[in-house]
Amino acid sequence: MDIRDSAFGNNDASLGSQNGGAILSPGTGFTCTRCLFVLNPTSGTGGAICATGMTILNTTFVLNRAASGGAIYVDVPGLPNALSLGNATISGNEATASGGGVRGGGTSVVVKNSIIAGNTAPTGPNCVSAVTSQGYNLIGNNAGCTFGTTTGDQVGTSGSPIAPGLGGARPTTAVSCPRWRSSPAAQRSTPGRRAAAPTSRRRPSSS
Repeated sequence: MDIRDSAFGNNDASLGSQNGGAILSPGTGFTCTRCLFVLNPTSGTGGAICATGMTILNTTFVLNRAASGGAIYVDVPGLPNALSLGNATISGNEATASGGGVRGGGTSVVVKNSIIAGNTAPTGPNCVSAVTSQGYNLIGNNAGCTFGTTTGDQVGTSGSPIAPGLGGARPTTAVSCPRWRSSPAAQRSTPGRRAAAPTSRRRPSSS
């Protein structure tokens, strides 16, 4: 499934124990390009998305809320291509338990050229569990998140967090707000071109 140039806002899965405020896709992979997820709450996991097998590019997540994974909850992080996130902004989301931005959990949760900062949760305010970097990311506070830094990454800590530097901007009708010039990440994005999709581990094809 290929989703492009779409906005998901004001969806509500907070009645009872529900997952995926905007998208719940536990068995079907999909690609989402130039999308906006805003104001999607759920009582369970994944304020915006609860899924596995996602490729998400040039997309913004803001003001989503869940118990775990305020923006994105990777429900089976050990599977190949669990999450490939490129040139995304995840900020201002909330989890009441863990993973205010992203709940990861394995080497197949891959992030490149993205901002994950300014989110809140008691454990892992921006991300929780393992997340694999392919460079040029800004992580505001890495508490609770196993994030191995590589080329171009800026990673804050609980003692010295990095603000996302989005200037208080909030998306309205635009479907994507991938970078603001005021952000520290603007100076360290992938040089000379837009970010390509992160490469992730996939199952070898059978013959």
